[in-house]
Amino acid sequence: MRVLVVKMSSLGDVIHTLPAISDAVSLRDDIRFDWVVEEAFTAIPDQHPAVDQVIPIGLRRWTRQLPRSGGLRDASRFVRRLRDVRYDLIIDAQGLLKSAVVAGLARGTVAGLDGQSAREPLSRRFYHETVSVPRSQHAVTRVRQLFARTLGYEVPIGEPNYGLDQRVPLEPTWPTRVMLLHGTTWESKHWPRDCWRELARSLGESDIEVVLTSGSAKEKERAEFVVRDLPNARLLPQMPLTDVMREMALCHGVVSVDSGLGHLAVAMEKPVIGIYGATNSTLTGMYGRQVTTLATRHLPCAPCLRKDCQFLPLPNRNAIFPPCYEQITPERVASTLVGVLSR
Repeated sequence: MRVLVVKMSSLGDVIHTLPAISDAVSLRDDIRFDWVVEEAFTAIPDQHPAVDQVIPIGLRRWTRQLPRSGGLRDASRFVRRLRDVRYDLIIDAQGLLKSAVVAGLARGTVAGLDGQSAREPLSRRFYHETVSVPRSQHAVTRVRQLFARTLGYEVPIGEPNYGLDQRVPLEPTWPTRVMLLHGTTWESKHWPRDCWRELARSLGESDIEVVLTSGSAKEKERAEFVVRDLPNARLLPQMPLTDVMREMALCHGVVSVDSGLGHLAVAMEKPVIGIYGATNSTLTGMYGRQVTTLATRHLPCAPCLRKDCQFLPLPNRNAIFPPCYEQITPERVASTLVGVLSR
């Protein structure tokens, strides 16, 4: 059985789909998958042994290039490749209008979430088959149930298997190394840079080396502030996702805000300390057996799901901002991490 999965972005959402692939092939040995994904994230499905073809889509790039012929030419080439194969089933695992349109362009029966379950209910109009999955569950569980109901099996009991096939197996280095993932999209999801610096300094006292990533100029500036004059800390150069995975494989643990790379660390079975304030760790948080979540509990507004904090920083007050991180101090994160690594 040949199945096409449409899950294009974001990085965390792509990673959330991996356990459903693992479920399917563990219960049905006749299934093989192809996967449509944004070109920046092709390294993720490419690492899963049950995925035969990864079909990159450059939707974000094409949107910028539309006034020029290059974008239209690339889009036409993508559609031709998408329609090369007739699939037994096409699963839109994203539930958005854009993903439903892409799924509808492929040849085969299209399945997806019904209007009560999808993030954008109009997407159901592009499907031949729909299933209902409660929205009150974690994203990983929801995708696993979508696959199970469309492919005809029960979701296996137990922790999710992300199934990443490490083509270059690497053992963690010595001394202990930890990756700090400070970059994220919303301003409200950022743990303050002073906290990151104090955490890095504190881990140095425990003989723990820290490495930081940066994907933008703003992230690089923050990382340089964190590592400055700390002998145990260094900033990694900008690198493609596959190289980030290699660096992550060398680490004993990860500390991360709500970010796609944090979800990747979970999928790579690293012990992860997840820091959550504005977003809901119950529904979209890092999900796995080695995750320790530090989430805001003392404010009634959290998780607010707002990109910018509704509070204003108070002048002349030495406090963590946004205030939903006041109880997630560097000392608490460091002690939690050291405890996890010691086990």
